[in-house]
Amino acid sequence: MVRARGAPRALGRQIGEAAALQIRQMLTSYRELIESNRPRLNLGWAEAVLQARKYGRYALGGHMEELHGMAEGAGAEFEDLLALNCIEAIVSAALHLKCTSLALGPEWTNDRHVLLAHNEDWWPQDEHTLYLIHGEPEREPAFLALTYGGLLPAIGLNSAGLAQCCNSVYPNDSRFGVPRAFVARSVLAAGDLVEAARRAAHPDREAGYNHLVINREGDILSLEASARRHAILPAIAGALVHTNHYLDPGMQEVERDPAGLGRSRLRYERATELLYAGRPHSRGSLVRILADHHNSPSSICSHLQESQAPLDQYATIASVIIDLTEMTLHVGRGQPCGASFHSYTM
Repeated sequence: MVRARGAPRALGRQIGEAAALQIRQMLTSYRELIESNRPRLNLGWAEAVLQARKYGRYALGGHMEELHGMAEGAGAEFEDLLALNCIEAIVSAALHLKCTSLALGPEWTNDRHVLLAHNEDWWPQDEHTLYLIHGEPEREPAFLALTYGGLLPAIGLNSAGLAQCCNSVYPNDSRFGVPRAFVARSVLAAGDLVEAARRAAHPDREAGYNHLVINREGDILSLEASARRHAILPAIAGALVHTNHYLDPGMQEVERDPAGLGRSRLRYERATELLYAGRPHSRGSLVRILADHHNSPSSICSHLQESQAPLDQYATIASVIIDLTEMTLHVGRGQPCGASFHSYTM
């Protein structure tokens, strides 16, 4: 647990000092990953940093200062850290990483609690760089969030009573603009769902995520974004599932390689089936959904497939269940089928 407070640069510096080992470890592994795939990506780390500079011109002021502070605290080069936070834009053509998220209003739970559940599927080596941040920024809500390496925090809850998780989506209209990691960090600082939607749909964004955001009353915002379009999905009777493909028909028009997203559709259908079959839910039943192995290796709980090339490898590196009624984050490291979950309260 990293605790940090103050103005953006001071807050970032405290995070960088406390998580210096994780930040440097991520920088080393990503440099090696990019350099070892130079022919496929048509760039090396130096070129990735040059690309990041172009995105950095659009990055949001306060959170850019936060990243500067992280670099100072960790003794890292700022532009290297910026490249980490632009990595999805820089190598987007080679990425098909996975996540699964579920949002449940009080009518879906056995104790009428509001819950948000998420599997973070990413490159397996990043499991070793996980940490939690309890942040108290100036002029923003305090937050409790999961992150890893040198990435800005985005998955978590804030003292305004909002929780967010993000799922990667794959639009074909990406451009130079505000990096999606900065947009997600901005959404984590929103005071209500209207502000969260405005921030997620920033007009100068580079591309977009699916932002699944819920408030303490159980109202759900699921906003799918690309660079030039966005859509808000209606919750079905107070619950919503999302994986890594667009659900809105208008957003599907700008989806890159929809045929390559079959695994996302399998996870979506399975998570939806389990959501309805297991109603009403508890934290325990959501852990069982996150740990489901049906359709493996395209299952909700994702394990490393070592036969894949390093750039194509992915696994569930952490699972999160946020109870907004109790303002508590429950987190397990690694695959949820074998993880021990620990609880942290705002």
